[in-house]
Amino acid sequence: MLWLRTRSSRALRAAVLGVCAGLFYGLSASFAKPVIDDLHVSIGEAAGAWQTWALLGFGFLAFVIQQLSLATGQLAPAMAAVSVANPVVSVILGIILFEERLTRPTWHVLVAVAALLAALAGAVLITLANRETAMPGSETSRAACLPPTRHGRDRRNLGALACQHRSPDQPCCRLHARLA
Repeated sequence: MLWLRTRSSRALRAAVLGVCAGLFYGLSASFAKPVIDDLHVSIGEAAGAWQTWALLGFGFLAFVIQQLSLATGQLAPAMAAVSVANPVVSVILGIILFEERLTRPTWHVLVAVAALLAALAGAVLITLANRETAMPGSETSRAACLPPTRHGRDRRNLGALACQHRSPDQPCCRLHARLA
């Protein structure tokens, strides 16, 4: 995890953390069925069962990891990864632990698998195509949008127009739109 923090893009970090959060959400979802069954007996029965505490623990851990993925500022890969990993893990654990089966006829199973693969492909494409964007209020976003001096150059005097991260016909803020 430390390697991921230092050597990768924010989009990749958001996607990996999103997959981890999806795995834990899927794991916590697998405990929902026994907890609901215990709640039908009594609240005390549910409170005393280890499955309830596992549901709460894994759910909380998933929430924290998802917040870390969202904190990267890369919403698209973070949400795409969670949205794909959660149902995959839930289906696999449902089949293994609860002996659930996908419905028959066979074409239902094929459609479900095709839809899941399409969602996975979409998540991968979103992650790969996502451009690194500066978070509002961060140093990189402030440095990219400095008010120009009288000569149309930025305050860092790098010899470039003030809207460095946009083309000249697309100013980065209202100030530069008025000056253009």
